[in-house]
Amino acid sequence: MANSADTKSASPPKPSYPPIPLWKLVIFQSAFTPEVLDHTYPGSGTLDDPYRVEWLPNDTRNPLIMPTWIKWMITIIQAFAFLSITFASSALSAADPQLEQRFAVSSTLVIADTSLFVLAFAIGPAIWAPLSELYGRQVVCILTYALTTLFSGAVVASTDIASVLVLRFFAGAFGASAITNSGGVVSDMFDARDRAVAMLAFIGAPFLGPSIAPIACSYLAVAAGWQWVAGLIAVFVGVAFVGVLFVPETYPPVLLRQRARKLSKLTGKVYKSKLDDGTKSPKAVIRIAMVRPWALLTRDPIVMLLSLYMAIIYGTMYMEFAAFPIVFVGSRGWTQANSGLSFVGMGIGQIIGVIISYLDNMRYKRVIDRLPAGTTVAPPEARLFPSLIGAVLLPISLFEFAWTNYPSIH
Repeated sequence: MANSADTKSASPPKPSYPPIPLWKLVIFQSAFTPEVLDHTYPGSGTLDDPYRVEWLPNDTRNPLIMPTWIKWMITIIQAFAFLSITFASSALSAADPQLEQRFAVSSTLVIADTSLFVLAFAIGPAIWAPLSELYGRQVVCILTYALTTLFSGAVVASTDIASVLVLRFFAGAFGASAITNSGGVVSDMFDARDRAVAMLAFIGAPFLGPSIAPIACSYLAVAAGWQWVAGLIAVFVGVAFVGVLFVPETYPPVLLRQRARKLSKLTGKVYKSKLDDGTKSPKAVIRIAMVRPWALLTRDPIVMLLSLYMAIIYGTMYMEFAAFPIVFVGSRGWTQANSGLSFVGMGIGQIIGVIISYLDNMRYKRVIDRLPAGTTVAPPEARLFPSLIGAVLLPISLFEFAWTNYPSIH
């Protein structure tokens, strides 16, 4: 039937060539094979009319048709790496009393640790996103996670609060590549119809990070001190860095660009990527990539409103990391070790949100099935339904939290 799911989904064909081993995918971006060299590309091979390099039919290097196990391995690694950064963002806040005592500073200054880390989240993506378009996601991820591990480890040896704040800021700035590049890696490997499930696996775990960090680290801070909490963060991020080393390049323009360079070197002819003809200078690519998000933000009301709404939600969540200890430790007399348990509700909410989103994705697929034949992507508004419910529940829950702040109310 014309409105069946098969006619809607533009799923990539299955590979007809032998799968490329993972180690070759990681080391060799061009994945050069005899089939690549023998393929007939459109063009004349000259500067005026270069050969336009494209994916071969059923090309095993095409991220969309890589083996499924490799796709999900990469998705899990990226989710874990993202989780390590979100965990690091709030983990040290569990040791605020120890930091105050060790460096003899006010609670206001110590809270700036989390604020600066999150502030770096806004600065980092403006750098890493354009660089990933120019040099690929693989090299940017490896570089940034290596530096995040380095700065996180250096926090352990800090001798004053200024060093802690500066090092945490840089750790957040380099770790912010997870916000932009990790999601891009997942999008590279899944088409629109199947991407939602992969994104749920990718987003669900990382957003648990800010919730589980205070639960785990509040006990550690009381038992062993703030340096052990900082050490745990460094180990967590370091393990994620090791995982990132096994993630191959997935950005198609960079992959085809590398293949074109290899073909040009071997044949002496001129090859250019079909997705990126190479006429733009690196400076132009970076300028366009940095300007485009701001143009969308200022010129598109929907982007502006949704970005503002997400900023408020994200900011509210991180303000709770400062508010919960005040309410439960200061007003209700909880111990510091037990104060992390106040974030259990937030973690449960994240899990419920993932389940609801998974179920809603089934509805989204039915929306696609009802669209005209040949349409593979539903309107963006089709995914908005769960947000409509959340938009009502969020202010109600915040009102309940404020209303029950008094110790006399359970």
